[in-house]
Amino acid sequence: MRKNFIKNLKELRKEHNLTQEDLGNILGVTRIMVSYYEIGRSVPSFQVLEKIIKYFKINPDQILGTYMEIKEEKDE
Repeated sequence: MRKNFIKNLKELRKEHNLTQEDLGNILGVTRIMVSYYEIGRSVPSFQVLEKIIKYFKINPDQILGTYMEIKEEKDE
């Protein structure tokens, strides 16, 4: 699940044309912290995860990876 979160967060950020700095400002964290999320060095707090979900208007499964895993299984 962690690997999926890392991939999904980075993809969402890029799809919305946001820099790590932009996303950090939205989430109330530093650019470095966003970088750490994207390389798996750190995981967001529940509050930050909630902000990610609300900002991108997605459900938790979409960011945590279970949604992508189900979709990939159906596509095969």
